[in-house]
Amino acid sequence: MGSRISDNFPLSSKELTQPLTFSPKCRGDSRIASTFRVDFQHLRKSWVSWIGLLFLVGCSVPVRSEQVQVRVERVISGNTLEVRDLSASGAVKRVRLIGIEAPDLQQNPWGNAAKQQLKRLIEGQTLLLEWDIEKEDGYDRQLAYLWRDGKLVNEELIAGGYVLAQMRSPNLKYDRRFTQAQEQARIMGEGIWDSQTPLRVHPSDFRQNRP
Repeated sequence: MGSRISDNFPLSSKELTQPLTFSPKCRGDSRIASTFRVDFQHLRKSWVSWIGLLFLVGCSVPVRSEQVQVRVERVISGNTLEVRDLSASGAVKRVRLIGIEAPDLQQNPWGNAAKQQLKRLIEGQTLLLEWDIEKEDGYDRQLAYLWRDGKLVNEELIAGGYVLAQMRSPNLKYDRRFTQAQEQARIMGEGIWDSQTPLRVHPSDFRQNRP
């Protein structure tokens, strides 16, 4: 490891703040010592000022928003929808909600129930999309969280027992909230957790085994 500062600098901080002493033979020694003290104190104050300035500048840098306002155009399934970007582009984009896995539409009645619930919550509304680490999947869909009146729609679907919590790294911003919502839905027997009509096959397994 590199040497400590004290190894390369022979005077301690205490010694640096003490006035210099000179031989009586040296003319003007008191004036030189006084000048050194003033210069050193000025230098020390300057460094403190610069550090404080850098700290304030760093704190004043605005945090880039990871949300965008959109209008819902169409709900495709319990976890996929189309939205219109309300920025200058106005483009229509397909969005896959992060952290959830909705029953397949052919898994009756759960697939259609999830779709209808998502429609009831958001169709035709102006909402906020929020991204995580990955912004797109392999199907050209944007991966996002959806906010409605300060409520996280992804989480609402899980809590109501309409979809499963399905976390996929690295998009794990709200994984703890989703896990807790699912545990509550399971305990309360909501939707797919109802003991009378439970969802017995995971959606991914259902699609894989579908003819």
